[in-house]
Amino acid sequence: MTKRKEERRELLKQDEFLTRMERAIRYSQDHASRVMMLVAAGIVVVGLIFGLQAFRSHQDHQAAQVLYKGEKILLTEADDPQAELKFEDEKAKNEAALAELEKAISSTTGEIQAQARVRAIGCLVALGRNEDTLVHYEALSKSNGIYASLGYMGLGEYYRAKKDYAKALQAFNDCFNTLSGTDGLADLLKYRIAMTYKDQGDTAKAIQELEVLINKYAEDTSKQPTFYSKAKTLLDDLKKET
Repeated sequence: MTKRKEERRELLKQDEFLTRMERAIRYSQDHASRVMMLVAAGIVVVGLIFGLQAFRSHQDHQAAQVLYKGEKILLTEADDPQAELKFEDEKAKNEAALAELEKAISSTTGEIQAQARVRAIGCLVALGRNEDTLVHYEALSKSNGIYASLGYMGLGEYYRAKKDYAKALQAFNDCFNTLSGTDGLADLLKYRIAMTYKDQGDTAKAIQELEVLINKYAEDTSKQPTFYSKAKTLLDDLKKET
């Protein structure tokens, strides 16, 4: 296993992304607009985690400086009187950051550009511009590694919130092709696929997906994902309905 893969495995143990995504699960049916916001938050978290090495590698890269300008704005507290940069409110701050990030997206490539897209997604959702996130999810899905995974995951949740279940399922299934066998997102994808089948009204397929997930950890509680208990409760509820 390469050093990079080892770092990814260790960082995934922190469950930061899974925790954020669980919030989307909790609100998905009754608050479709919140789904995109919470999913975007999870994507930004993982993007930040896996982009750390990229930042270190490109600190002296001239093309990366535009990205750092956007990053600096995002790290500024809008109501901090001591801050070097001043903004009227969070909306103004996100608009300013987005402007810099769009420059980074248009002037860079590869991992730096992917990082800019991750942050742009967060800004757009904060500004209530959920529709504009689609182009970034699509672009990320065509990149490599964790960014492709995040792109497909974002597309799946985007279309699920839109109740376009066929596209959501396609995106989630495409996401599997971007993961290695040790990726912590695989189980989450199983859960999201099950939830999509449930929303679509296909209870039998939802149960099938959940049973695979539940049986996988039935005898090894130490490795159960953070959303295991919710998946188990959902499975039990669906079986009662049949």
